Amino acid sequence: MSAPARQATGAIAGTTSASPVWPTHVADDVGLLIVETETLQALTFSGAGGSGWTQIGTAQAGLGGSHGSTLYLYWKRAASGAEASPVITPAAGDHCFAQIVTFRGCVASGDPVDVTAGDATLAASTSVTIPGATTTGPDRLVVAVGSSGTDTTTPQFSAFANSSLSDFSQWFESRRSFADGGGWAVATGGFLGTGTYGATTATLASSAGQGRISFALIPLVVASLLIGATAGDE
Repeated sequence: MSAPARQATGAIAGTTSASPVWPTHVADDVGLLIVETETLQALTFSGAGGSGWTQIGTAQAGLGGSHGSTLYLYWKRAASGAEASPVITPAAGDHCFAQIVTFRGCVASGDPVDVTAGDATLAASTSVTIPGATTTGPDRLVVAVGSSGTDTTTPQFSAFANSSLSDFSQWFESRRSFADGGGWAVATGGFLGTGTYGATTATLASSAGQGRISFALIPLVVASLLIGATAGDE
């Protein structure tokens, strides 16, 4: 058994609503949908690919005046290699940006998310701390996502660090400059044991409100491993 692996990154989309396209994928890949708005509000999902998305944890609303940022995460298991795009529309507000990225090697059925943790800033800040959580099994892939409300396409996140995780690094950052603007960065790392992985830290170039969520993906259990375990118990 090995940890799930990150796969592909779709393009960021959106202005006042968003319809992100799935990157290249195959059946059973897990899609992570990242949505960012300025303030916390209800989101409506529609379009051919609008059904089947499950929220990861709760939305995290970071304050900071016109630099506020609210982060929402959702997952969906691909039924084919040609999943349709969702349309995400907020109830109101300044902007709505979204993006889909994919992971492979997750548990084949049920919820692939083991545990999740999140928080947000109460005021604009350049210091980023994404909380950790306690896993229920080994070989998890930990995904740490932070959003910020700065209106720029210039990368804002740097110096991602988490000593609890192996092969930990920033995967990508995506931003759009529309209205008050915003964006997010994603980092991943492996957690081989069972227990608590620590907080992820990073730094922003510009002080801003932040939404912050981490979660751990459950790996696929290979059938031969189950057969071997059963035989050994006999």
